[in-house]
Amino acid sequence: MLSVHTDCPGTEANQIICKDDTNATNGDLDSRVALFVQQRPRYQVRVSGFSLNSGFYALTLGDCSPCFPGNADKIAPGTVNFADVTSVLANFGFVYAVSGEGDADCNGTVNFADVTEVLSNFNSTCS
Repeated sequence: MLSVHTDCPGTEANQIICKDDTNATNGDLDSRVALFVQQRPRYQVRVSGFSLNSGFYALTLGDCSPCFPGNADKIAPGTVNFADVTSVLANFGFVYAVSGEGDADCNGTVNFADVTEVLSNFNSTCS
């Protein structure tokens, strides 16, 4: 499980976003989050294992773009396709405190800009 918080210790009260098992139905048990960060003193990233499991992890940070997991292409590597269009349309009009499902441009609102972002990158391969 991967979560981002505004303070330490990480609690539900200071949680910004939390994800577990990105796509468990397809066997992808990795956790990925995407959010638009603003200039502030700090963000706390919390990583936890399943049940009592522990071990090593890799934390990758990157720009929010259509090929970033959780945005225009739901699972990278992959191809921007109809599933991504559906994600934007299903969440159209949502306003998030931070970026969320269907928010391809990571500005916190799912709107026509996200439709444009997905369509202009349609069939692009993400790595």
